[in-house]
Amino acid sequence: MDRSLAVLWIASLLVLGTAHRASAQAGSVEIELEDEVAPAPAAPTPAQPAPAQPAPVAAPVANAESAGVSARLEALEARTAQLQAELAEAKAQADAAAAAKAEPVDAAPVEKDGLGWSWDAYVQAQYESSRLSENQLQSGGAPINRDRFVLRRARFRLDHGWDYAALAIEVDTNTVRGLSVGLRRAHALVRYPARSELAIPYVALAAGLQDQPFGYELPFGARKRLFAERSVASTALFPNEADVGASVSGGFGVLRYSVAILNGQPAEPYLFGDPNASKDLIARIGVDTKLLDALRAAAGVSFLRGRGFSAGSDATKGELRWIDDNQDTRVQDTELRPIGALAAEPSESFARWAFGFDALLALRTKLGESQLYGELTLAENLDRGLFLADPVASSADARELGYYVALTQEITPYALVGFRIDYYDGNADFIESRRGRIVPVGRSLTTYSPVIGLQLPEVARLTFQYDIIDDTLGRDVQGVPGDLDNDQWTVRLQVGL
Repeated sequence: MDRSLAVLWIASLLVLGTAHRASAQAGSVEIELEDEVAPAPAAPTPAQPAPAQPAPVAAPVANAESAGVSARLEALEARTAQLQAELAEAKAQADAAAAAKAEPVDAAPVEKDGLGWSWDAYVQAQYESSRLSENQLQSGGAPINRDRFVLRRARFRLDHGWDYAALAIEVDTNTVRGLSVGLRRAHALVRYPARSELAIPYVALAAGLQDQPFGYELPFGARKRLFAERSVASTALFPNEADVGASVSGGFGVLRYSVAILNGQPAEPYLFGDPNASKDLIARIGVDTKLLDALRAAAGVSFLRGRGFSAGSDATKGELRWIDDNQDTRVQDTELRPIGALAAEPSESFARWAFGFDALLALRTKLGESQLYGELTLAENLDRGLFLADPVASSADARELGYYVALTQEITPYALVGFRIDYYDGNADFIESRRGRIVPVGRSLTTYSPVIGLQLPEVARLTFQYDIIDDTLGRDVQGVPGDLDNDQWTVRLQVGL
């Protein structure tokens, strides 16, 4: 666009300069011709006739020069009009490109590649190792070994977009807990204005299995994320990235918004179902803009409010139980214990909420793109993946706090490094009985995660991540809480279409 403006400016100067020179040349021709014919010849003597006057030539020469100047002016005017048309076209293309490049911070469920059919697929295969690994089985038969090869994700996604509507279906396969195949995403969407008119709609209504629009990390997507998994707080509060419901999202200029009403049960045993009539309301509003050509900034606030579910219990019959205390395989009167009947306990719902703030700065230099981003989350009774908050069973509310700060750096398009500090406290008010006294006990985990990787842009990536986990989930020989020896590392190969 700058080059076209410069060309137009130079062309205008050429027009003015050429016109000025043409006028000056025409005047000089007339003056020179007048100088040649102006002096009158000497008066003829009576004996000598007056010489014949030469035919005037000034007017034809001037007319010829004027015609040439007019032709040049017409050519320059035509060139100027052409440059103006090219400038207008270049401006329109630049505006369209800027609109096409604009993307929301959150992964709102809009069609991936515009109009028509599109699809993609990727596989994440890894080897993982943990200091908790043992060649034993837990009660019930689950293996404790954690040194293993894992198909973490194998996903295939199919999209179709029309001007005012779209659909998306994504299937996920993994071997984290045995072979599992299921839907990762399946939603329908209508939007305004048309996709061909605006990349980010003013309003888009989606319904089905879709991402939960809370914060930055949750809807960002596993394929684009450099770190192996989401932060501990994110995985504890939102065990799955998707839930079933309806949402409204879109943007106006730099503003981005998303509001969703979901079942609110993205965890076992009610995965994507809903045992109570109450739905979870999740909302996020934020901005995404370019401060400079190479500097992008984004930030947003998120909110969740809903009701959890605490399952009751069935009624039981009275029974007589034998416990072989001395292990002599003989029944003795002191080893017989009556167990009374229990009445059924009704199920109850409980309130839960969460508030989050996220921010991102992305700077592109000759070395590559640098990203600094982080997130802070405050919640109550929302833990569904780690400590399982249930204030009905525990008779106390659980307040959760989590945050992380991450820095990633590309080193040329083919290498990258990153570092993340991740903190989560599953219950800031947790207490326990120790030696007959009630004492507060921390349930916090701090994880330091350096990662390095090699990549073929948009095709393949090989990463190594080491997680240093500092917590108080272990016990020493006296039974006092201490740091659990649970550091882990992961080598992952990701290839996608």
